[in-house]
Amino acid sequence: MNRRRDRASDLAAFTSDLAPPVRRGRGLDGMLGTAAPAPIERGTDTELSLSEMDALVQCEAIIERGLKTFFEVGTALVRIRDLELYRIEYRTFEAYCADRWGISRPRAYELMNASQVVSAIADKTGDPPAAPLVVPQNEAQARPLTRLKDVAQQRAAWQQAVETAPDGRITAAHVEQVVKEMLRKLEMEIHRFAKRQMTFFRMMERSGTPIYWLPWEAPRDEQVDWVLARLGEEGQKGI
Repeated sequence: MNRRRDRASDLAAFTSDLAPPVRRGRGLDGMLGTAAPAPIERGTDTELSLSEMDALVQCEAIIERGLKTFFEVGTALVRIRDLELYRIEYRTFEAYCADRWGISRPRAYELMNASQVVSAIADKTGDPPAAPLVVPQNEAQARPLTRLKDVAQQRAAWQQAVETAPDGRITAAHVEQVVKEMLRKLEMEIHRFAKRQMTFFRMMERSGTPIYWLPWEAPRDEQVDWVLARLGEEGQKGI
């Protein structure tokens, strides 16, 4: 055939022979076009036939691979983006994701962010150095943690989710609830700190120290002009 060889064959290390080949740019549609499995001999109610045992092994291997696919895919996308491996055929990473894999920019970043969260949680060399006994097993568990930008917070939230999971089942909804509660407490602490700061600045004003309050609601260029004007005023005073 004169058709250019699919680059997916260059990524064989990331795939399994058990999975049907996906044609370039077809995504799930390419998989749906594959033939149905051939019929196999059925065993008894208490014992599987050889063909059934073989089918079970294959299916469970696919499921096991699928449970970590989001991490593998997200990690691969991060590497492609960071090294700009798309640059020969595509101007942007977003265009590469859309044309090559049929996924949108938000979806690509969901996968990448989730994989980075798992890497951070599993990293035993970071701070704190001790990693939890388990890490998120699917994207649904990892996605709520991406709302926390600090690695220590991500680890703390995940550890709390593991320790408080009802009946030991770590559901995405439970992780989401833990993250929401942590964000609520963080917001409360930020407000308390801001209030203490405001009290301190007001005390400085009452003691005679000039305080210039930046008009935060103004556009950025007006804020810059305001700061420059105040600096000019202070310069004229010889300060």
